[in-house]
Amino acid sequence: METATTEALIERIFHLRRHEGIVLSGESLDFLEEINRTMGRMPLQRDGITRRFWFNISEQDKPHWYLISTINIDNQVFMQITDRDRNVCDISGHDRGDGDRKDMRWFLEPMLAFITEQTDYITNNFTEYQDFIEKKLPYRQRIGVIKRRDFNRIFPQFKLTPRDFGHAVEVLNTIANRDGSHMREKGDNIISIGTVNPVYIEESIEMVMDLYDAGLPFVFKDAGKILDILEERDEIILMTNVTARYDRLRMGTCVFTLPYEENCGGEDEISEKEYESIVSLARWMPEV
Repeated sequence: METATTEALIERIFHLRRHEGIVLSGESLDFLEEINRTMGRMPLQRDGITRRFWFNISEQDKPHWYLISTINIDNQVFMQITDRDRNVCDISGHDRGDGDRKDMRWFLEPMLAFITEQTDYITNNFTEYQDFIEKKLPYRQRIGVIKRRDFNRIFPQFKLTPRDFGHAVEVLNTIANRDGSHMREKGDNIISIGTVNPVYIEESIEMVMDLYDAGLPFVFKDAGKILDILEERDEIILMTNVTARYDRLRMGTCVFTLPYEENCGGEDEISEKEYESIVSLARWMPEV
């Protein structure tokens, strides 16, 4: 199948049911099962349920990368196609109970031919494929982790700076190590502070310090997590998230999305030097 045709099919399915996923009707299930058998030639990933491969399609000398995966869980087959950037589509025969099943033979039949062709090439040239992915796959579309201490050194402006750092650490240490149930002895009206929106972590720390200093009863379930962030003991995940939006840079405290290398230095993007620092200091997950 022509690569241009393949990309057109994939982009069409992204727009068709990008977020909800697609449940197949009976006529299409045979193709999904055959795709699953064909993908069985690919190495099993560390999770023990996934087989996958990357491929790219060049348009005007710009490669577009896509990841095709099959996942086997409890005798059920799921297929996922994503660019691990902005688009993802899940396909399965699993009944959601709403009766909304799709005949996807127009998509699965040509994709079976393409997947067969690709797995033939990859299995016969696996070392070459492995080297190609390692050298060419953009870091934006990979998954990695970087120590928060290293991240804060690259972006010092995003380090948490409560008004009294020492006191904040003391308070969070106390809360993280105590049994929160004893607070109920102080009264029935207990303030419970749950999961904190990453954008408002500093404000949450200030509020917790004020409640603690005032002797008011409260429970703060994220104290240990926030303490790790404050003392730079945790790691930040480097990945794109195709199902949720995050605030740039401050989205974090746990997740950060790299730009494409060619976009570094552009408006609202990090510099090339910052990009290179992250890439060199991060620990990247294997993609093959």
